[in-house]
Amino acid sequence: MLCENCKKNNATTHIKKTVNGVTNEYFLCPECAAKLGFNNFNFFKLDSFWNDFLGEPEIESLKRCETCNSSFEDIVNNGKMGCADCYSTFKEEILPTIKKIHGKTIHTGMTPSYTTEHDTEKEENNIEILEKKLKEAIKNEEFEKAAEIRDELKELRGQENE
Repeated sequence: MLCENCKKNNATTHIKKTVNGVTNEYFLCPECAAKLGFNNFNFFKLDSFWNDFLGEPEIESLKRCETCNSSFEDIVNNGKMGCADCYSTFKEEILPTIKKIHGKTIHTGMTPSYTTEHDTEKEENNIEILEKKLKEAIKNEEFEKAAEIRDELKELRGQENE
């Protein structure tokens, strides 16, 4: 088979590229593959993937994880959490990204069959806590925070009705 680009040399490189569900295939000779940038097969880098979702931090975070000493900027640059405690340390910074990726910040999928009544009690307590936080935020005129809490309550109550 001849190279689709130069139509002179034998095609020895087969490139299959899928973007947004559209697949394109290329049959190229080594020279054309190099010219078109297909000689470096590091197309997908995980760190750039996370940087696209997390974005660059606007201000260097002074907050650091007590366990691994990672900052949020380190996480954005590396594309990886330093340790399990980073999830709770940087919860506020990570939640918008999780919502952007998954559409929600609370799990709404299937519940394991071994779930106990204790889990339902936890959820009810969580709603009570959030309701108290909502009242406090309104009292302190923190309306953006109150709106976020309201949305969390809606999601939790939506789970109860399912």
